[in-house]
Amino acid sequence: RRMAWIVVRDEDQSKARARADELHGTLRASADPSVTLDPVVACPIERVAGQWRFGLALYAPGPGVLRAALLAAAAKGLLKSDAHTAVDVDPVSIL
Repeated sequence: RRMAWIVVRDEDQSKARARADELHGTLRASADPSVTLDPVVACPIERVAGQWRFGLALYAPGPGVLRAALLAAAAKGLLKSDAHTAVDVDPVSIL
């Protein structure tokens, strides 16, 4: 199995949570049925450098399925490498 840990950050706690929830919904709707999503949770360290952080874990049976799920969210503009979103594939830690 493969995993992606996605962290959504924002100075406004409600915006960070709303963006994480929207991403979760998009992933759930567009991902292959073999993909498993954990609920959105506050990160173990909730706030870093004035940014509230919420994370979600995505599990897939293989790298191709994981990549397809992440690309589907990226195509909808919800998953991009910027100051508000971080994606770690096969993370060593989820802090």
